Amino acid sequence: MEELSEAERNQIGQLFICGLRNAELDEDIAELVRTFKVGSIQVSIKNLPSVDQARELIRGVQQLAYEAGHEQPMAICIDQEGGILNNLKGVTQFPCQMALAASKDTDLVEAVAEAAAKELLACGINFMFAPCMDVLKSTSASADFLLGTRAFGDDHEIVSQFGCAFLRGLQKQNMMACGKHFPGYGTASLDSILGGVPVVSDNELQMQAQAFVPFKAIIDMDCDAIMVGGCSAPGLDPTEAHACLSWKICTDILREQLGFKNVIVSECLEMEALYQQVGVKQGTVSAKLAGCDMILCCSSFKLQKQALEGLSGAYLDGLVEPESIMASAERVRHMKSSRNLTWQSILGERPFVAELLQEHKLLSARAYESCVAIGRDYLHMIPFSLKRSDTILLLTPLCESDDIHSGRCTPAQTNGNGNPSNVRLLPGEATFQHLGKTIASYHTGKTLHTSYSQNGIIKLHEQLIARATVVILVNTTAYSNMYQTSITKYVQLLCDQRRIPFVLVAASSPHDMASSNHTSDTKTYVCAFEFTPEMQVTCAKVMFGKLPALGTIPFSHFWGRQRSGSKSLSTTSTRKTWMVETYAGENVQPLWDLCFPKRKLPTEAFSVLNDIDCYVVKNSSTGKLYGFCAAHKTQVALLMVDPSRRKMGIAVSLYKRVQRAKGRKDPSAAQLTSFGSVLPAYFAGATPESLAWLQKVDRAMIFRDNVVVLVNQRLQDFRVDAAVIQELQQNNLRFSIASVAETDAKDLPEELRESDAYVAQCLKDGSVVGSVVLFNKGSSIARWLPWIYEFGPSVGGMTSLRCDSDLIMQGLVCCAMRSFRIEGFQTVVLDHMSVAQRDSLSGLGFSVWRVEEKFSR
Repeated sequence: MEELSEAERNQIGQLFICGLRNAELDEDIAELVRTFKVGSIQVSIKNLPSVDQARELIRGVQQLAYEAGHEQPMAICIDQEGGILNNLKGVTQFPCQMALAASKDTDLVEAVAEAAAKELLACGINFMFAPCMDVLKSTSASADFLLGTRAFGDDHEIVSQFGCAFLRGLQKQNMMACGKHFPGYGTASLDSILGGVPVVSDNELQMQAQAFVPFKAIIDMDCDAIMVGGCSAPGLDPTEAHACLSWKICTDILREQLGFKNVIVSECLEMEALYQQVGVKQGTVSAKLAGCDMILCCSSFKLQKQALEGLSGAYLDGLVEPESIMASAERVRHMKSSRNLTWQSILGERPFVAELLQEHKLLSARAYESCVAIGRDYLHMIPFSLKRSDTILLLTPLCESDDIHSGRCTPAQTNGNGNPSNVRLLPGEATFQHLGKTIASYHTGKTLHTSYSQNGIIKLHEQLIARATVVILVNTTAYSNMYQTSITKYVQLLCDQRRIPFVLVAASSPHDMASSNHTSDTKTYVCAFEFTPEMQVTCAKVMFGKLPALGTIPFSHFWGRQRSGSKSLSTTSTRKTWMVETYAGENVQPLWDLCFPKRKLPTEAFSVLNDIDCYVVKNSSTGKLYGFCAAHKTQVALLMVDPSRRKMGIAVSLYKRVQRAKGRKDPSAAQLTSFGSVLPAYFAGATPESLAWLQKVDRAMIFRDNVVVLVNQRLQDFRVDAAVIQELQQNNLRFSIASVAETDAKDLPEELRESDAYVAQCLKDGSVVGSVVLFNKGSSIARWLPWIYEFGPSVGGMTSLRCDSDLIMQGLVCCAMRSFRIEGFQTVVLDHMSVAQRDSLSGLGFSVWRVEEKFSR
């Protein structure tokens, strides 16, 4: 260094960002500042145990630089991205970038960035390595591990929109900002041959269309700096293994093609793969020759000296041109001066941090309340509607305590145990205590909270699941922690077998749900993006309905659905023709439970399916049913599709197969005549959800009839009105009840003719002028009328009502109700009524249970 002039040392020193090892000033930092004239320092969690100590340390560093004759104050750099990646404790906690994007509120994102900048500046930190502008396109574990919720989303427009909003907030406070990680890690995979270097395989055209777009957006906003990553990008430069050492990437693409005029920062040259393959000294020279203005060396004083000496030696040897050093130093000086970095502003009084914390408390709460997203809720579980007798089981992964700050979830090496308040917690069990305690505070019944680890599910877990009414399982980047994948599948299987509602909470990457097969069958999925205490409390509030779920997962297919309203995850162009198979006795009850969770039916309610024409779409490997259709004669009796598989063409394939099958059996019956059937009576018509679909698929179904099912649940209070009795007598109408076998059953549907049911008949002048069939759950015809199973044990049913006047109808119903009341029944149900018939029976205590629209040709 003796051969360099004071001016040259000042110039070269401005090009380095050196990390600190300790929380106090030491001789190492003094030498870097005094001798090597280093112009920028990076601080991290190991240097910043508290806000007060951070202020003291940073003021000490700046005082050193001032006394050493630095022209400008030091740039004090930090990674402070929000969420679980915070290097400074004691400042306001804000959500991570992806959670902020989930709020869909750019004004909120801008306000959060401005508030974070204000607090960091009050501590003396003036340079943020943010925003993260990577487009997380890949669904691989590598990209998710490298970025996860640090990215705003998977679409270049989303990332551009919210990255620019974040940048505006920083710029409002004159905080220097460094966008990262050019050229973008969003499609990266880790290459073990290259020592774990992230490899971005996209070519230049692909990156121009996607990954470069957000960086161009912040370049147009005059972003102070952009960090070039240490990834390999063979599609851009096949000759260089690290982007920050590539002239093609740093100068040709970023500087010249994208027009970036400000500071280019290198990846840390202490990165393991770079250190092993290139070495810090050579890496420093290569980064400068590639076009980097600032060289980052994070922690080792020995390596920092190597970097400084390497660039000085290259300068003296003529390998690095003086003009290049001067141009980079000038860019750094301009960046500092443009953000008003003067000695007066740095060494003067700063706002008291405690006042800012109070000022930003409400903003933090609003940010967290805006970003929790419901990825799926097919069974309408959220918000919970639980009774005092219900038991919640919360299963959370063991995460080491440092993971809150590192952004990693490190699996602990121990079995999960229950955590009553008087039991000492295992390492990593305290991480999700805020979630457990908040759930327990809202649930009036019992809440059980235990952990799971990579050692798997043990007998205790299975016993707790068996006792639970609801199971909530938390994942933390299951994409990287593969043991969570298998545990999630197994716990979900146990819940499905026992019909226990299962809720999956992603406390990190939403890729756990959106792109991973292991949760494809999960019906209720809550995305929290991070596992900070603030987010845990907010997530519990959403699950219990204390707060609405306002967030939308910032992946393009979710936003496409949100923006368009009518579009869904699958569009017409992605539909396909499914293989439809003949029903072979598969258990359809699980599919029914998924499609109609509020209508509980036992196994025997589906026995009739063996006697009619039924078809399935299923996974032939696992046997799981995706869709089911039952048709009797020319009527569609039941059509179901797994909610997670809808809008994929399954229903259309089933419907068309039924039409073809009917045509082959009877060419005259090639067209189905109605959607909804009298027998079997699962549905008399279309549900509201299926109306629009039916009108598109079969436009000939144009005649619509409202079909009503009536219920009287106060049968013991029923008395026949005297006026009705008098009118019946005046019209010479008599009533009797006999078994089907004792009557002329030719007018009954053939399915009911040979049964143990009874028939109430109306007689006039010895002739039958009206009838209605009476039955209960024990009757053989109950299988054709499965709605009877949806009521309690003491229920009687009436079906197949035939009469030609309201008076006869009233008489038949009164006769049947009187008979049911004498036998001790509490409830009576009357199916397949018209609206007019419903009105005629309103005086007999009936209310509407269901209304459906029957479609026919």
